Amino acid sequence: MNVIAEAAVAILIKGWTPKAIKSTAETVSQTPEWVETNLRKVIAVYDKAIGSKVTSDFTLFSEICALNDLSLEEATSIFDIYKNYAETLKVILQNSDCLPHYKSVEWRLDVKVASRTCLEQMEPQVMMKLHLDSPPEVCVKKLNRTEDCSADEEAEQILEPLRNNDVMLQTDPSNLVHMCSVLEDALNQIKTSHVRRHIKNL
Repeated sequence: MNVIAEAAVAILIKGWTPKAIKSTAETVSQTPEWVETNLRKVIAVYDKAIGSKVTSDFTLFSEICALNDLSLEEATSIFDIYKNYAETLKVILQNSDCLPHYKSVEWRLDVKVASRTCLEQMEPQVMMKLHLDSPPEVCVKKLNRTEDCSADEEAEQILEPLRNNDVMLQTDPSNLVHMCSVLEDALNQIKTSHVRRHIKNL
């Protein structure tokens, strides 16, 4: 199960590929279907363990494994890999959406009161500058990498720091009011019992 646990980490970093599944299946002498099923179990365990902030509590980790039809012996093997890659898994699974996060905003209201063709007019424009933090990227360098390298080869993780990202927006007051209304509706919908029930099952 060590090979499957290592392969699950590699897949979380690089994504699902038929080559990775085939390579892992050849390493453990199993069918690709068997490998894919167990990889999904291990990834589900990693996700739940990170969400539950498991660090060194093997009892809680083994309970999570049991919920995913994994034996105590398999849980022991997976736990060793989990501890080795805990920080990498935390970065990947907690930033899986890869979307920038809001940091701050600057805004300005400009009003055009006249032009050469129209001496009397009123055209307001709202300018906004959003300061965002992009999530860190996880890079993996394979050591002594070859054409036929397997998914469980030793890897070194490099975590890049948060990167600043600024976005400029411009709109008129009426559209800004409409956007605020849509966002408020979305916030109200997420508080409903129907949406909460779906979120709980994710």
